[in-house]
Amino acid sequence: MTRSLSRQVMTNISQRAIRDELRETVMNTIIEQSHFTIHPVMIQEETEEMVHQFTHLLEQQHMSMDQYLMLLKKTREEYVKELEPDAEKRVKRQLVLDEVIKKEEISVAPEEVEALFRAYTQMGQSLPQTEGQIRALAQSLLREKAITRLVELTTEPEIETGEEESSVETQAESTEAAEVVGKDEAADTQEMEEHSQPSLSDGKTEEVEITSDDETAQAGLEIE
Repeated sequence: MTRSLSRQVMTNISQRAIRDELRETVMNTIIEQSHFTIHPVMIQEETEEMVHQFTHLLEQQHMSMDQYLMLLKKTREEYVKELEPDAEKRVKRQLVLDEVIKKEEISVAPEEVEALFRAYTQMGQSLPQTEGQIRALAQSLLREKAITRLVELTTEPEIETGEEESSVETQAESTEAAEVVGKDEAADTQEMEEHSQPSLSDGKTEEVEITSDDETAQAGLEIE
């Protein structure tokens, strides 16, 4: 029984890893094959948000940003400059997801947000139901739905599962969604530390044309 359970756990972990890799591959491919025109203010604001998030993370580790920069032997200006490529990628990622949300008319019901709060509580991470927290969870779930839909639009449909398997997936859905905020924060922190620089090129299959007027961006997405 224990051995069977262990195999099931490993299978679930493997399937989730494959799914996450596919989602990331799809998103990166669309970004790399797309053309963007983004106002510098958007990148600047995203960079400042990344600095703010990382500063908060450092504070939880009882370290200030100044102390961190001393360890890196970098000035704040140098550090912020190195964040810009990742900030640009994050802006592009969000613009693509925003367009998917708009064109596919994706929404989040209040009941779904409540389910996320319950899932967090079950995980021992009870969250205050403030307006800001509700908005953050709703936005996080919107992004998750948009990425899932994007994968559906750009990959072969999966074989339908049986009713029992679908029921298990439904029960796990809220718990998985509850991991999104922490997961995104961890990924963003890794990006801030690694300072990855994505390669961008124009594509022919999927095309995203995005322009911005001052601080407001208007995006168009076409996927066959």
